[in-house]
Amino acid sequence: MVAGTLKARQDAKLNKGVILNAAMVNYVKYGPKNPFTNVLSEKELKAVKPEQLTALIKKLPTLEHRVLYYGPRPQEGTAALLKAEHRTPAKLAPAPAAKDFAEQPLKDKKVYWVDYNMVQAEIIFLTKGDVYNKGMVPTVALYNEYFGGGMGSIVFQDLRESKALAYSASSRYANADKVGRSNYNMSYIGTQSDKLPEAMAGMEALLTDMPVAEANLEIAKNSIRNSISTERITKGNVLLSYERARRLGLDYDLRRDVYTGTQNMTFDELKKFQQAKIKGQNQVILVIGSKDRLNFKELAKYGAVQQLTLKEIFGY
Repeated sequence: MVAGTLKARQDAKLNKGVILNAAMVNYVKYGPKNPFTNVLSEKELKAVKPEQLTALIKKLPTLEHRVLYYGPRPQEGTAALLKAEHRTPAKLAPAPAAKDFAEQPLKDKKVYWVDYNMVQAEIIFLTKGDVYNKGMVPTVALYNEYFGGGMGSIVFQDLRESKALAYSASSRYANADKVGRSNYNMSYIGTQSDKLPEAMAGMEALLTDMPVAEANLEIAKNSIRNSISTERITKGNVLLSYERARRLGLDYDLRRDVYTGTQNMTFDELKKFQQAKIKGQNQVILVIGSKDRLNFKELAKYGAVQQLTLKEIFGY
């Protein structure tokens, strides 16, 4: 198991998707010590004994915990069965506190890049947004669907279909998954290295001045409604959805707000959100590409350029 874990770690350092979207993003959001690098070192892994792992498993029922159930039994019968069969000590020990990683302010204009032998270049424009607010969720959902969500979105149609500047492009204002955490706007471009200047300028222009396309707005609204109407949350996913809502301080399905809130939303409302939360916000740029092909003079226009090593962003 240890050998397999170490092999998977080495494979991850060869995967450009993991490098950019996991290692670099976490490094920029939280610094060198972050959720992605919070793993045992190779030395610690090799020192682990099987008995230590089985002891940890046996200890789980002695810690404070909750039991979630999905199935045909009524509540009363389930509670009685758990009381009889789920054996725990009379007094449970407190569960270890979750490790909290402080978010970085992202106020300085920076361009972080990692050297990777490839013809293409992949770029993320990352902006730290407001702290999570459930009231923003319907507007965010419509903005994402309209502006950067899929093949019919403004970003994809403009940068890939109309101008042929990218082989892939998207943009998303991502809501936090926990109360007290920040939202982030992430805009992605995958392009040929020689098209990097035009592709970055194109994305910057769209983020600054969102084009008006009323027909696309109606398509986005219908897409959201159809998706929610046809989606079915069943079995274990009911419990997982409940847990996600609980982390956000919710006691109901937030899709209800999205469904009703987006139906009559106007482009002016969407534009107001874009101008307040997207336009002119400070961006940190993340780039992966070959040092022999990247245009560093162009990158310097977006902030101080700093190279990151794989050791720095993976922590091993």
